[in-house]
Amino acid sequence: MAQKHCPDALQTIVHLAAHAENENTRLAAAKELLDRGYGKSRQAIEADVRHTGGDSIASLLEAIGTHPANRLKASQ
Repeated sequence: MAQKHCPDALQTIVHLAAHAENENTRLAAAKELLDRGYGKSRQAIEADVRHTGGDSIASLLEAIGTHPANRLKASQ
C-alpha cells in the first residue's frame, strides 16, 4: 500500500533537494536521492577472527550469526 505513494514522495525529495531553504534539508534530500538511485555506500567492517581448530566451520558461523540456517530462520 505504501508503494503507491512512492512517486509523490520521490517528487517531494527532488523538490526539497533543489528548493529547500535550509542547507541541511537540501543535503539530506540529495543523499536520499543518491541512496535510492545508486544504493547506499558500503562500509567496511574490520574483525579479528581466530580459529583454534576445536570447532567446525558451521559452529563458528552459527556463533557469529552468519550460518545460512540462521538467515533462513530470521526471514521466516
